[in-house]
Amino acid sequence: MREFLRNQWIWSTGYGPPWEIIIDFCNETRINPWICLPHLATDDYVQQLAILFRDQLDVSLTVYIEHSNEVWNSQFPQYQWARQRGAGLSNQEYLQVLYGYAQRSKETTNLFKSIVGSRAVRVVGSHAVNVWSSEQILSFAGPGSYDTLAVAPYWAAQLGNKTSTLNMSTDQILDACDQDIDVQFEFLQQQSQLAEEYGIDLSLYEDGQHLTPFGSMHANADLAAKFDIVNRHPRMFNLYVKHLSKVKSIENLRVAMEYHLSGLNGLYGSWGLWLYPWQPITEAHKARAVRSFMN
Repeated sequence: MREFLRNQWIWSTGYGPPWEIIIDFCNETRINPWICLPHLATDDYVQQLAILFRDQLDVSLTVYIEHSNEVWNSQFPQYQWARQRGAGLSNQEYLQVLYGYAQRSKETTNLFKSIVGSRAVRVVGSHAVNVWSSEQILSFAGPGSYDTLAVAPYWAAQLGNKTSTLNMSTDQILDACDQDIDVQFEFLQQQSQLAEEYGIDLSLYEDGQHLTPFGSMHANADLAAKFDIVNRHPRMFNLYVKHLSKVKSIENLRVAMEYHLSGLNGLYGSWGLWLYPWQPITEAHKARAVRSFMN
């Protein structure tokens, strides 16, 4: 059965790859896995998963364990789950979400670590531009609850929700990206300082440019086409180098991940470092910048 699972050609649809395949992949590539528990995971589910990673993940590897993904983000079902869970903890909706998430994530990540041991890193996620929300989560859970605070310091997101962006030239959009990198880094520094106050590290669960139509410009084909051109521009290399240089200067940075490896640009974003896996590195300017920091 395991060999059958390994021979499947794609796992990017449906429920994703089985945990066993993720473990095999990490063991073979020597990569530390970062896994997100389903938000409805029971204690028994967490225990069984922890045993699986304890027994099958190479002992030299570390596993980052996070409860769900972006629970603070109201577009996801886990937001309402956390709100319901925290209904008795506050009379304010957003605090219900944050407290409900803090309560359950503390339980599950600590349960996981109690089985896996020091190879497990307890992750708590938060909104990069909202340091207040990070403080609410950490203060509710209490000191010693987590090992790293994780945020996603995307830049240039605001350009995707403005009709005026349609009137901007490619260079003007790139200039705006350059300016916003500085703005987002200020938020990142504040998150770093908060994490340090709680004696934990800072990590980036996602990162990079966020040029995608949303809000009033959702799925706007003209804006998506403009962002496609910008993402292919050679100046993207310089922007990523600038941003990553700033990220690297964070003293309590534990790990940083870009989103994502490869994918075509379209109506819903230009996320890939490569447009396709075989794109020449000389044309993949974002990938070229990231690779220079990996080396």
